[in-house]
Amino acid sequence: MATAYLDPNLNHAFLGGAKSRLSAGASDRTAAGSVDRVLKVFHHFETNTEQNFWSSNIRYGDATDVRGIIQKILDIHKVRFTSCFGLRLSNGHSREQVHWLHPEMGVSHVREKYEQARPSEEWRYELRIRYLPKAFVQQFTEDKPTLSYFYHQVKNDYMMEIGDQVDQDVALKLGCLEIRRFFKEMRGNALDKKSNYELLEKDVGLRRFFPKALLDSVKAKTLRKLIQQTFKQVANLNDEQCILKFLEILAPICRYDKECFKCALGSSWVIQVELAIGPEEGISYLTDKGSTPTHLANFNQVQSIQYSAMEEKDRKGMIQLNVAGAAEPLTVTTASLTTAENLADLIDGYCRLISMESHSFIVRVHKEGERALPSIPK
Repeated sequence: MATAYLDPNLNHAFLGGAKSRLSAGASDRTAAGSVDRVLKVFHHFETNTEQNFWSSNIRYGDATDVRGIIQKILDIHKVRFTSCFGLRLSNGHSREQVHWLHPEMGVSHVREKYEQARPSEEWRYELRIRYLPKAFVQQFTEDKPTLSYFYHQVKNDYMMEIGDQVDQDVALKLGCLEIRRFFKEMRGNALDKKSNYELLEKDVGLRRFFPKALLDSVKAKTLRKLIQQTFKQVANLNDEQCILKFLEILAPICRYDKECFKCALGSSWVIQVELAIGPEEGISYLTDKGSTPTHLANFNQVQSIQYSAMEEKDRKGMIQLNVAGAAEPLTVTTASLTTAENLADLIDGYCRLISMESHSFIVRVHKEGERALPSIPK
């Protein structure tokens, strides 16, 4: 693993704060003469209680790979469940431009590949928990940094993606759980006092805790009463209990325990299904919403993974899994090559997590200018 390090002279930057003193593409010369660069990585480690999202500036060299960037941030925060983390690259101007970066990809190659096509300021590198062990919530309680990270990641996704769509009672309960967790020492009846509620409303801001749709749809006086009543229901919970209750309430609404992909079984776009990947489902598919998942394979059965672009004009992607005991490879067609790459990375991450191996299960043809991923050991 090629190494990276956190520059002590670069401040940790907040999403809503001042711009970093060095741009993402900045570079310096080290004493040895090699080029050293800075990568801004957003993450969910709660380094300051004033914000919902944080970032670190990580210096890296010509030989640094994605795994080196991930490991540096996790080492700083003493995380045990390192195999659960991945690095996601997304484009703020296009929701379709999402790329999960394989840990063995060179950082310089990644930036050259994507930042030459679109301006560097459009791209966002985000450290995320993606690969989940079975009974992951219970396991994460054994490692506070991982549990806290997962909570902030799920909470942020909820607020940004579905917060405005949930029922009022759910939004109130989730918001009050975060108030309880955020103000650890606050008494259960503290919000009954007008000055305390105004402090929460004006100095901290209700938008930190509640979706915009709730705040816009309920009159201020009514909202205050609802928050006061709901807060009393969770006032006796501690930090971990708030997190676990939050995840429990959200689980049926936001399936943060798996990822789903619209694709087709086989090498043609005929049998369209929703492929579900997660710690409980393994690799499964659903033919329609509400149907019982059909199990295809467990992660410990996957021997190798290949993906490629199909030759048709629409350039769909294809992924093939060699599964132990199967007469032929499991073939899945995706809407694009990018989807195939992201799906392959997800399955590969689970295979590495389950097998406790660091080597990749992905086998692909080495293209000029790319770093070849290793083949599976015999």
